[in-house]
Amino acid sequence: MKDFGLQTYTVREITKTKEDLAKVLCQLREIGYTEIQRSGGPAGITAAEYRAAADAAGLRIVGTHSSFDEMLADPDKAMDDHRIMGTTNIGVGAMPAEYRNSLDGAKQFVEKANRLSEIFYKNGFKFTYHNHSFEYRRYEGGERPMDILVRELNPDSTSFVLDTYWCQNAGVNPVTWIEKLTGRIDILHLKDMAMNSDAEKLHETVFAEIGQGNIEFIPIIEASKRAGVKHFVVEQDNFFRDGDQLKSARLSAEAMKKL
Repeated sequence: MKDFGLQTYTVREITKTKEDLAKVLCQLREIGYTEIQRSGGPAGITAAEYRAAADAAGLRIVGTHSSFDEMLADPDKAMDDHRIMGTTNIGVGAMPAEYRNSLDGAKQFVEKANRLSEIFYKNGFKFTYHNHSFEYRRYEGGERPMDILVRELNPDSTSFVLDTYWCQNAGVNPVTWIEKLTGRIDILHLKDMAMNSDAEKLHETVFAEIGQGNIEFIPIIEASKRAGVKHFVVEQDNFFRDGDQLKSARLSAEAMKKL
């Protein structure tokens, strides 16, 4: 694969200053990444400063994970910041906790997200939603948050950042969900899942570098191309190789080049 990105949450612990961010972004480009999806950043950094660091490293910003509350409070600022960063994908990393635990809560979230997405869409942007595994938990009556999101989010003004690890972790097939969301996934999160090597936690799953776990990525990539996925983005939440976030990012990049 020629072009692939990294979710910068992966390198959050080594990009806490503007100087470190600039250095690490250059290192990511050197090891093969061509794109990034922004999550957070050094305290006080502006959208213009973040864009300048990405440009200097030769990386394209293809989306973000941003605060849902801040988007609701000031959608114009959210759009201005993303216009500066050069991306049309304005995303949330998850449904905020206050909406997750009931069917009514999930529907309230969707209603607010749709209203927000209409504003974005009229101005050339899309609201993007990144899943975890809790979206596949069934409410009383059998419905799941993911069912509501897929059915009720406006497919014209929203898109999904489907996460392979969290699908697998929830017991659903990533390929099935990629196919179900054909035309609605702008960014796919490639994240591997391994079994914990701790003798007392052998039934637990952990995050792993691409190719170091048990997720079968070739059928995922093939299904993604058929489904119109635009960006393939690596993310690793924790359990880094030797505790080194950049080393894990390098291992994943090497695997991505072979896919």
